Amino acid sequence: LLSGAEAFYRKQRLVLPLALVLRERGRTAVRFGRLVEAESAFREGLELLERERSVIAADSSSEFLAAAQGVFDEAIAFFAEVQQDSHAALAISERSRAMLFAEPTSSGLGSTAAAFARGIGPGELLLEYAVLDGRILVWAISGDGISMHRLPVSAADVARELLGFDRTSVQQPSTNDVMLERLFDQLLLPVERHLTARSLITIVRDGVVSFVPFAALRDRRSGRYMIEDHAIAFATQL
Repeated sequence: LLSGAEAFYRKQRLVLPLALVLRERGRTAVRFGRLVEAESAFREGLELLERERSVIAADSSSEFLAAAQGVFDEAIAFFAEVQQDSHAALAISERSRAMLFAEPTSSGLGSTAAAFARGIGPGELLLEYAVLDGRILVWAISGDGISMHRLPVSAADVARELLGFDRTSVQQPSTNDVMLERLFDQLLLPVERHLTARSLITIVRDGVVSFVPFAALRDRRSGRYMIEDHAIAFATQL
């Protein structure tokens, strides 16, 4: 069935449906342990989407980007969790951001990630988040290297915490401390060892994580807010 659909969409040059079929082919190949075939399918789908993004009309871009993001997310999960290749997964995360914001990026970041990390200053840490289906990944990037972590939280968990956050009560922060502590535990505690001695933390946000007030997150053990120990900056991509 997939082969027939793939052949049809190739003949008709229908890029988005073809990329979605390639995603399904990749999923199927993973289930049967054919990882080389899966990688080939995912990579071809991403390349097709990137070429199409450069020519797609502005009034059609929203629907296209929503569908394309699902393909990129699946590829990120494949490289991160199946192939255990954190650098390749990071490169694809960056490519998805470049497509979303119509900005250039280096699709070769995965092969040069170590060199990229070595260029980061000794007091700086970059945290890049990727919100996937049912889980969130984060890469901690510093001059010491790159490490990837799967967080014990989903987008729905973060959204529930944010819904309880009273942004009008900033003059009485204790009313929000429980939520701020839980978000710290979920989003920052797993990368805590990377935070030590870092004066500048740059957050590359994604999805619901974009709405998290990182500067206000609180470590329940010390009672200190992030902004008390770190300067916080934000970026759309590396």
